[in-house]
Amino acid sequence: MSKMIGKSFLITLFVIGVMYALRQVVGTDIFFTKTGFVFGSLMTGIGALYGMMSAFIVFQVWNKYNKTSELIDQEALGLEQLSNLTLHFRDHKLSLKMNEAIKNYANLIVESQLKTFIGGERQTKIESAFHKIGEIIKDIKFDDDHDAIIFGNVISQYQKLSELRSQRLNQNTTHLPPLLKVFLYIGSIILISLFISVPFSNIIHNALAIGGLTFIVSIIIQLVEDLDDPIGGHWSLSPAPFERMIKQIRTD
Repeated sequence: MSKMIGKSFLITLFVIGVMYALRQVVGTDIFFTKTGFVFGSLMTGIGALYGMMSAFIVFQVWNKYNKTSELIDQEALGLEQLSNLTLHFRDHKLSLKMNEAIKNYANLIVESQLKTFIGGERQTKIESAFHKIGEIIKDIKFDDDHDAIIFGNVISQYQKLSELRSQRLNQNTTHLPPLLKVFLYIGSIILISLFISVPFSNIIHNALAIGGLTFIVSIIIQLVEDLDDPIGGHWSLSPAPFERMIKQIRTD
């Protein structure tokens, strides 16, 4: 967060410097002094459009961030539930084998810090660890109705885990359409450029106005970039739910 604020502050100082240089070179009296009403109306319209556009984009990336966080929690909880289901087979060796496979998969997720592209060898290990859980389920043998019911629940839980995992990985690789980001950047540049030309008679008021606007716009852009990458951004999601799940299995 401090890095984001510091970067926004530096950008703000740069824009204020540009505004000051232009006023010194061009002259204050040329800055639309005779078209104040028209200029004010134009600024209001552009500002409203920019506000709606940025609010929509922030809403989209915030939803993605929350969805990714929810999928991480659900996958970790699903692994714990799968471990608990195997206890109903009354087969201690099976429970130990399943717990070891689940912990191995979860540990690899923790080591990867939830990143999707972490190198071929490590990614293959994670894939193999997840499939190992499926192989253990496939090899389960039972001979009564009680175990048959439990086996059906285990199969259903593994399928649910597979879906959650696929959704989580898809969330990591899906980003905002480039066109939306281009609109945000262009809109930000246009808005700041127009504010640089605002005909304030007092240069201090001018600096405060353009500085405040630039700081807010910079925060918005960085916020969008950060939330669009929930694994690698400033507020990156952590594999803490998997860590808690591993400890819970060990406790049980």
